Amino acid sequence: MYVFQGYENDTTTNQTIPWSSNNAPHNNTLGLSATPAITANPTGLTITASTSGLTITSPNSTTTYNGIVIVEGY
Repeated sequence: MYVFQGYENDTTTNQTIPWSSNNAPHNNTLGLSATPAITANPTGLTITASTSGLTITSPNSTTTYNGIVIVEGY
C-alpha cells in the first residue's frame, strides 16, 4: 500500500519507485515473480506496476494528488 498526500510532479519525467528493501545483514528486496496488479487507485494518477516497482506517469501539472494505492502480487 502506498499513500500519496500532496504529490505533485510539474515535469515531463515519470517517477519510478522500486520495491522496498532492507539493509544488512539481510539485504532482502521484495521480489515478485509475476507482474503485480494495482487493485485500488483513487489518486487520479496514472500508475503502472512491474516486477521491479511502480512507475508514475508524469502528470506535468501543479495539481496535488492524494489517495491510497493498493498493489497486490506474488
